[in-house]
Amino acid sequence: MAYAHCWSAIINGISATLIKIEVDISPGLNSFTIVGLGDKAVAESSDRISSALSKLGYRSPRSMNRRVVVSLSPASIKKQGTQLDIPIAVAFLIASKVLPSLIEESLFVGEIGLDGSLVPGEGVLPKMICGLSHDIKRAFVPSDNACEAAIITEMNVFAVDNLSTLISHLLKKKIIPLFISDSNETNISFDIDYAHIKGNTIQKRLMQICALGRHNVLMFGPPGSGKTLLARALPSILPPLTFQQSVDVTSLHSISGCLTKPFITTSPFRSPHHTSSYASIVGGGSFPRPGEITLAHHGVLFLDEFNEFNSKVIESLREPLEQQEITISRAMATLTFPADFMMIAALNPSENNISKGRKISNAIMDRIDSSTEVPRMTFETLSNLATEQPSELVRKSVIEGRDFGFNSRPAQNCINSRIRPHLLEEICFISKDSISLLTTTSSKLDLSLRAVHRIIKLSRSIADLEQEKYIKNSHVMEALSYRSRTPP
Repeated sequence: MAYAHCWSAIINGISATLIKIEVDISPGLNSFTIVGLGDKAVAESSDRISSALSKLGYRSPRSMNRRVVVSLSPASIKKQGTQLDIPIAVAFLIASKVLPSLIEESLFVGEIGLDGSLVPGEGVLPKMICGLSHDIKRAFVPSDNACEAAIITEMNVFAVDNLSTLISHLLKKKIIPLFISDSNETNISFDIDYAHIKGNTIQKRLMQICALGRHNVLMFGPPGSGKTLLARALPSILPPLTFQQSVDVTSLHSISGCLTKPFITTSPFRSPHHTSSYASIVGGGSFPRPGEITLAHHGVLFLDEFNEFNSKVIESLREPLEQQEITISRAMATLTFPADFMMIAALNPSENNISKGRKISNAIMDRIDSSTEVPRMTFETLSNLATEQPSELVRKSVIEGRDFGFNSRPAQNCINSRIRPHLLEEICFISKDSISLLTTTSSKLDLSLRAVHRIIKLSRSIADLEQEKYIKNSHVMEALSYRSRTPP
């Protein structure tokens, strides 16, 4: 009878859970059983492991004429996917005396191909974070996942190409060098620069204000007026993500299988089509997975043809726009996903879709900080306009405005649009004249209290952009002018 164990991790919602893989080999009828609430992909690992080991010249679990039991602990958590192949294989090789007992605790992640090659997988970064939280500081991952794993610098990462190389390393026959990442992003470029957009001075001013305070925007205007161009240029003027924000965003994209580079340092931009399903935007499934609003976390969610989206989808935005998170309950689990995004909505008001526009309820409009009309300009007008200010300079003013706000208001620990109502009076520094103006105007416009709070926050961002400590009447008037512009 032989026993061995090693460690891995699985994705559970938006984080990872440490899993102990135990293997017991005992006399009995030839069998290979995996217990511990694994799905079909986990159960099929027995065939992948057996085939790979046979091709590498080792005795496989199916050729030992022994009873092999693999336990995945804790057994109460459902395990999904193929990333437990490597740890199961390693634990089996230790139990069968091919490998020595591991002196140093290690994390093993990866799928095994039938030829013994290692296949990259999803969610490697949160798995590294999980391992480190349990004082595991050595990890073996597929080579294609090494850059992502190495983001956690406290973790010693080894990039492995195939199972044979891993076995040689563990036997100390051929040591795999410690992986050192050299993928630091220094030059960040964007597809669209604000210098490319001529005209639309008011709209670009609004985008600059909203980028500073992360305010939501509704744009309306005829097709071809530049709404999409303005929205897609927005990431180029947003401040870079902090390291922790980058880790959060990279983890979410890795878990969802849409990671395009090892480490995301710029605000994500998500633009789902208006025919997208409820689950794809909000998140869902039998075991809930993140949707587009979570993938836009710390970034921009652009909803073009806003009034063409299903009304259920539009109304589902109410909670994340207010709370910056979404809770999804299913029979198997109840999970809360982060959803701190800046929403940019665009629509084409016309006789054909005015009725569809009624899908946009007052509750949703209350949560949109500003709106602006984007008029169509002729080619002749555009050709006579001068070159505009580049995104780099606009982004610099946005960063300076944010820094001014944080430095002048030590009590504030969040972006302007995220200031809670009970803190508005304490940290927004609004004068009595401005309060009087806002009171009178909001009464005339029949604004809700939520809308008034959002106007104060937008005014605060305008004042920060101009590096003014107190909100003035001019700031409130400008904020009100954006609020009063609504689609016909």
